Amino acid sequence: MFARRNRLSSRRVFAQIRQRGVRRSGDYIVVRALSGGNHAPRFAVVMSTKVAKAAVLRNRHKRIIRDEIRALIATLSGGWDIVVTVRRAAQTADEEQKIREEVRKLFGSPFSV
Repeated sequence: MFARRNRLSSRRVFAQIRQRGVRRSGDYIVVRALSGGNHAPRFAVVMSTKVAKAAVLRNRHKRIIRDEIRALIATLSGGWDIVVTVRRAAQTADEEQKIREEVRKLFGSPFSV
């Protein structure tokens, strides 16, 4: 789990990100981000039961993504609200390294300092 200051939890903010945010897509994840405010970058990782029925798989993928984001937080500029949605293709991704590389690739500019 992210530190409280780095967590997104408001339904209103999720809706704003979905409507007005920038979208970046990869094979395994979709990143939607909205810039604004003077706060630390805030995140949410979302994975539907349509993607993986087993909670064990959903939690594993979310844990991998959160871990990679934690490593990148220092390089991200403040003010971003970011929602990471895991795609169905991630279910078949055998190597967690592929997912980690995609997170690093999608979190390059414009999110970086």
